[in-house]
Amino acid sequence: MNVIVSMISVEGKKVYHRPDCVYVKRMKPQNRMSLSRKQAVEQGCRCCRCCGGLRGEMRETAQILAWQRDYRVSLDYVKKTDTLYVRTRIGCWKIFCQRDGALYLLFHRNTYSNSMPLEQAIQGDYHRQGDVKPAESLLKLIRYIADHDKAILIIRDDYRKLPQSTKRQKKYYRQAERRVKRLEQRQSRQRMEDLFREIEEKDPEMRRLAFC
Repeated sequence: MNVIVSMISVEGKKVYHRPDCVYVKRMKPQNRMSLSRKQAVEQGCRCCRCCGGLRGEMRETAQILAWQRDYRVSLDYVKKTDTLYVRTRIGCWKIFCQRDGALYLLFHRNTYSNSMPLEQAIQGDYHRQGDVKPAESLLKLIRYIADHDKAILIIRDDYRKLPQSTKRQKKYYRQAERRVKRLEQRQSRQRMEDLFREIEEKDPEMRRLAFC
């Protein structure tokens, strides 16, 4: 996303803004410079407190409502901690900005039930989602969350129904396949142990032979 920087800002106090920021409207057109957010950060600009980061994103009410509808997620912004909580049928996630406000970080709640109230979900333990790099796009993370939890539901039914069109989808498929095979092996061993235990309980002589 391109941002706007004032070309007459004092060095060391430069700020970048979203194109629709109220401060951009106050700038004279000839003093506005458009560049990528990455370039702005590299030049030492900091994020605008009004329009930048999650606070700015959350002002886009129509956009938030569309995301909730399109991706079937619940979005709750906690202003005090500047954190966005994203809940699906089976998972709870939180997103917040790095200190410079340039990139978003994604964390996943360790345990979650869809009957859990938001206040309880906020207090739980989270871990950084290791396969997701810091992202410039909030929508990219929300789309990832929706796809991730949708895949989990498919795996619970039959991992072989997972799509394999993209590189990431193929990776998920292989991971799911390995997990299912490990689970089947554990279940097979457990069934064998249960069978031997049942035989030994019915025939004490078999228990004695087992230790010979």
